[in-house]
Order: sequence, then structure tokens, then C-alpha cells
Amino acid sequence: MCLIALAWDISPDYPLVIAANRDEVYDRPTAALAQWTTAEGHTIVSGRDLKEGGTWMGFAPNGRFAMLTNVRNPHATAPQGAPSRGELVVAWLSSALEAKPWCAERDLAAYAGFNLIVGDWAGQQCHYVSNQASVQTSAPTLLSLQRGQIYGLSNAALNTPWPKTRWLMAQVQEHLKNSNNDNHKAPQALTMRLLKALQNAELAPSQDLPQTGVANELESALSSVFVRYPLSAPAYGTRSSLCAMLHTNATLDLTETSYAAPEQTVQTTLHWPVRSSEA
Repeated sequence: MCLIALAWDISPDYPLVIAANRDEVYDRPTAALAQWTTAEGHTIVSGRDLKEGGTWMGFAPNGRFAMLTNVRNPHATAPQGAPSRGELVVAWLSSALEAKPWCAERDLAAYAGFNLIVGDWAGQQCHYVSNQASVQTSAPTLLSLQRGQIYGLSNAALNTPWPKTRWLMAQVQEHLKNSNNDNHKAPQALTMRLLKALQNAELAPSQDLPQTGVANELESALSSVFVRYPLSAPAYGTRSSLCAMLHTNATLDLTETSYAAPEQTVQTTLHWPVRSSEA
């Protein structure tokens, strides 16, 4: 997963909205969005990395959600024998702990560089954590996400103003604002507009490119919301787009478009518990 915009309680109609793209090599085996059960018997709704068994973004019937990106740092070396970062998402969705004790019981430094957002809708909590010194200057520390905000995350720290991150955040804000108009209120129409935004392949101007230590050609290719690299014969890029939209009755609609041939769109719904203050 390489690009996420998350709107946390900025719309009276849709209190949680997530628009996200997952970028990965094309030949990595992947399962589309679906409900599945862990070995311990926990129910998760997500796409799945069939190579390592984890996921980049997932949801649970109890109102938990999590999403993960890697940190782009070509000079970093992953710890020897590092476990898959995707297992962190599964671990959060399978846990009953709150975020602080959950993080405290894990060796986050054992993983290759990651950004992680973990949330619990019923418990009204959402946090961000990273294990990278280039992102955080001390030991991993939880950052609480505040309601009434839009957050953006790519392959640097939360809200790092890369062009594609700023653009997607602005698109989510604009479409949610327009959804207050009668002509734009249908949730299906809003979902389709967000999925279309996630297919924007426009590259950032060269003067606006971030400098993450990779070659300029690759930096440019990765600057678009929708990625294809190399353009002549793509082997890496955006594998899928996902829109998650929570309604005021705690119904969560999930729509994922996968771009592997044949392109397919999967939709599913979860019925979450209401927030604790609204119970």
C-alpha cells in the first residue's frame, strides 16, 4: 500500500472515509478483497498477500481497522530475518488490546521500515506509528489522530506533503464537501468519484519531486497517484484501489478495484458497532 487519504469525522454523512492505492510488483500473488478467517478464528475483511499471508489494509466486524505503507529509504537495510510487515495489520485486527499496550508488546524495530495506522471505531481511537528514524527521531511513539481532520500517508511520515498525497487529500475533501449537495449525495456516486481520483496517472512536475534517494526516473514514476513502472513494460505499479465509506448507521461499505487482468471490482459491507459515545 503506497498512498492513503483518511477522513476522520469531517462529514456528517460519512464519518470515516478512506481512499487508498496499493502498489506492488505485478507477479506477487494476491487475493482480492474478501472475508477470511485467521488460524486463531478471527474474522478479517481485506485483500491478502498470498506470499506472506498478511495484508496492507484490513477491517474487522468489531470496528477495528488498520493500514500500512513501507518507508521509502533505499539506504536502509531490513533487519536480518525481518517478519512480514503485513502481519502487523492482521495482529491489530485480531487483538482486543488498545493501541498503546498493543504496540508495547511488539518489537517494532524487528520489521523493515513501515508506517502504520490502527483504529477502533467503537472505541473512538485512531493512531499512527512508524519504526523509522527518518520518520521518528526516537523510539516508536503513537500519534493520536484527531477527529475532524483529513490525513495523508504515502511512503514517508504521516502528512508529508508529497504532491500526490496533497492532491488525493484535496480530492477527498472536495468530494465530501460536494456530497452535501443533493445531486452528489448518493454514496455509490461518491465512491466512484474517489475511485476515479485514485486512477490519476499524472506525474508531478520535476521541481516538485521529493528526494528520497532513488534515481530521478523512478522518483518521477512514483510521483503519480496511479503508478506504472517502467512505462515501457510495467512490472510494478498500482495493483488495486480501495474506497471505504462508513455511514452514520455504522454500515461500512468497501469497494476494491483490482487492475490485474481481467480488471474486477469487489464490494462488501460490514455492520460495525456504534461509537461508545453514541451507544
